[in-house]
Amino acid sequence: MISVFLRYSTQRGMMWINIKKKDDDRVIPERIKEIRLDAKLSQKAFGEIFGMSRDEIGNIEYDRVKPKPLFIKHLCQEFTVNEEWLLHGEGEKYQQHPKNEELLRLVEEIADSNNELIKEIILKINKLEEPHQKIIKSIVDALLEKKT
Repeated sequence: MISVFLRYSTQRGMMWINIKKKDDDRVIPERIKEIRLDAKLSQKAFGEIFGMSRDEIGNIEYDRVKPKPLFIKHLCQEFTVNEEWLLHGEGEKYQQHPKNEELLRLVEEIADSNNELIKEIILKINKLEEPHQKIIKSIVDALLEKKT
């Protein structure tokens, strides 16, 4: 079921139509605010990411101004937001980053393999502190560079 809500602004002679789905009554401005709050950012800090003022973000969140398609694209890229969720309330809120998907696939592949050496190496590297992990990374990078 879809509900349609009309809102008219006498100040600017503008009309908005908000279409809300029964299963997810939130509209785009509310979802944008949710993303900002998830990131624990003020309107000012959130706006700075996009080169916008606090007032512009507030106007979007309070549904006074419709967000431009470029803002929507940038928001989705910056915060890995699923654009279908943002625009229509469908799917998961956040997308998996492609690198994370590749990493998950690789870890799954290693876990299912019989290669105990690589499993042991990964477990040990994970126990190292970051400065030591960076040393290991530079060694691996140098070995891979030498290989090519």
